[in-house]
Amino acid sequence: MPPVVIHRLTDPPGRTLFRLIAAFSDAALVPSPRGGLDDNFWKTLSLLGEMWEREVIHELSRAPRSPTELAELSSGLSFHQINRRLHLFRASGLLQAECKKGSASRYVLTPEARRGMALIAGLARWRQRCTKDPEVTALSPDETLTVLRTILPLVALPGWEGAIIRLQIGGSNEQPETMHTSVARNGALRCESGDAEAPNSWVRGTVNIWLAAILDGNRGRLKVGGRMELLDSCLRRLHDSLWQGGDPGQASADGLDRRGRVHPRTKMAIQP
Repeated sequence: MPPVVIHRLTDPPGRTLFRLIAAFSDAALVPSPRGGLDDNFWKTLSLLGEMWEREVIHELSRAPRSPTELAELSSGLSFHQINRRLHLFRASGLLQAECKKGSASRYVLTPEARRGMALIAGLARWRQRCTKDPEVTALSPDETLTVLRTILPLVALPGWEGAIIRLQIGGSNEQPETMHTSVARNGALRCESGDAEAPNSWVRGTVNIWLAAILDGNRGRLKVGGRMELLDSCLRRLHDSLWQGGDPGQASADGLDRRGRVHPRTKMAIQP
């Protein structure tokens, strides 16, 4: 008889990765009509990864860009190469075009692409936790700032029009990366680089502390000041805007609830 080969997910790396992807597919993307993860899901994830690697997300998190601008700003692609990719990103629902009379079309990130930062951040933390190299970090402060800048427009804070929040990433002994976000008249958040002169609130943390707030809803380790109710509402909705499928805020990015049990909406059969 030929030998039998049985493949298993490693524990914890393989199983943690499974729970992360399952939680993300349930919360952030439109489910397949047939159920499960179909080819379109994996294609979209591949394109999302390329957008991150090519710095398309970094540039579009700052402002809408035309194909010409993206070709000049993103890494190593000609105008024709970036234009072809933009059509793929748009067809997959990750970009949409803004057309204004008398000007070239500019691309903006869709809510689906913005929610994709949950997976980018989750994979970065998964890599850091599962690798044996102590030099490997999850994200750089600048990359974490890009993640936050991409997510924050999903958040609405009605009743706080005109309020300004300063966000900083870095430890107490290093120069932090800084940006600020302001609340528009409709309650939506607008992000700007640099610092604000008189913010109503401020919040600061290391990369790993920010990832815990984004992925797990664990806001307790962030250093904060100013209007506490403004910050609490912003940080809570920041997490919920990513993991809103099912019960927002109740499952962490690895599919476990806050007691360490598998959350019902990511509880799938895995053979031991």
